[in-house]
Amino acid sequence: MYAVSLALQCLGFALFALRATATLTASQKCRDGTSLAGKAFLLPGIMNNVKRFCLLAEYLHYTNMIGDYNKMSNIKRKSVGNRFSLCVQPAFIIGTNNEDGSHNFAPITWVSVTSDKLDSYLLVISMFGTKKTKQNVRRNGVLSANLVSTDMLELMDYFGTHSAKDGKKDGVEYEVGRGEVVDVPILEKSRFVYECEVVKTVENKDSTTFFCKIMNVQIDERLECKDTFDVNLTEIDPVIYSGMYHSVGNLLGKIGDFLK
Repeated sequence: MYAVSLALQCLGFALFALRATATLTASQKCRDGTSLAGKAFLLPGIMNNVKRFCLLAEYLHYTNMIGDYNKMSNIKRKSVGNRFSLCVQPAFIIGTNNEDGSHNFAPITWVSVTSDKLDSYLLVISMFGTKKTKQNVRRNGVLSANLVSTDMLELMDYFGTHSAKDGKKDGVEYEVGRGEVVDVPILEKSRFVYECEVVKTVENKDSTTFFCKIMNVQIDERLECKDTFDVNLTEIDPVIYSGMYHSVGNLLGKIGDFLK
């Protein structure tokens, strides 16, 4: 029994030490200059319960865990003018119909949502320049928005570096389907696809913003979503774009989970 008890103590204090190592800064030292994490590893073999308690209390004091564990720290910022325009956006590949009925795809990251009435969402898509995709949407008034997951990065990069003006985009292999409600091309690799009709267009010099009514949404049949707020992005694994490609980390919780 003593061996089991000692083993459990060793395991407990090893976990404690790992936590200490992850949170302590270089300035958080014991009086003799040894880190608290280092002393924690020695606890089971050379220190009694009273000393263990004292060291734990000192650790809690150093890391402000006593009565102040969840307090958020203020951030020191600096002004950088208007040189930076951080705009974190999900990456989509927009599907449209060319004049001859063939498909066209182009990556667009200026995508968001708004609402015109209760329980009704509009997909908001902005496009810059004179790209073929913009011309197709203006002419036909329909499009598909195919969410890009990390396994589609090669395809997104290809579409983003090749123009429809230079010919058909068939340098990489991909399968094309059709919308179930709207007659638009869709990418079979996408796990989340919007079929849309444009209901309003706003011109702003070289930029055009399309307000699109969502007519249908196709999702990976393996996904289980009860409503808009029940989508687990870690399962979809979307690409997030802000000048460079990023991916989603962890599911942190739901609205209200972090209120005291």
